[in-house]
Amino acid sequence: MDTRDLRKHLGLTQEQMARACNVSVSTIRAWDQGLRKPTGSALRLLEVLEREHQGTRVRRNDADAEAEDQEEDRLAVIAERRYLKRRREGKQPRGYTAEEFLAEWDKA
Repeated sequence: MDTRDLRKHLGLTQEQMARACNVSVSTIRAWDQGLRKPTGSALRLLEVLEREHQGTRVRRNDADAEAEDQEEDRLAVIAERRYLKRRREGKQPRGYTAEEFLAEWDKA
């Protein structure tokens, strides 16, 4: 799995991806450079995201590109909301299972 390509395709910064996966930015950098590989719940989340977006890697026209950009924005917003909610509740922000993440994504 090429995490850098997936992250770029989703329109996420390293910081946003780190929050979504509950890892440090340095871990994302290591994944992007191929020095380390994702494991555990982060790996499951990335696998689901990759599978969900595999068919949309090639943009066919401007309308498809706009729809894809909006979907990517939703993903980033959900990750940020979950992170901030846990911080407000005084809990340690954490990674989410792919199922939890996608359920929240569908609600947004």
